[in-house]
Amino acid sequence: MLEVRNARQLIGIYDPQHCNKLKLGINWRFLHVMALNIASFIAALHDSVYVLGDIKPQNILVNNRALPSIIYTDPFQVKNPQNRKIRRCLVGCQG
Repeated sequence: MLEVRNARQLIGIYDPQHCNKLKLGINWRFLHVMALNIASFIAALHDSVYVLGDIKPQNILVNNRALPSIIYTDPFQVKNPQNRKIRRCLVGCQG
């Protein structure tokens, strides 16, 4: 697995108090682009017939270009392309 460098947990980016404390210089445009990128990668997973079962801020890192990375991939639901059998995701997050 590749190392994700110079990235922060999502929760540390969208929390205004945390951003101000660390002087990250995050603005609304960055937050909108970041949100669009997160929605896009989740849509791409769904289009590929994958389901991400544990979506929470602690499992997403974002770099200074607003590009997200998933760091916890155990809770994926996948389909075997040969026999079409589904390996269900048994993990989830309620908040």
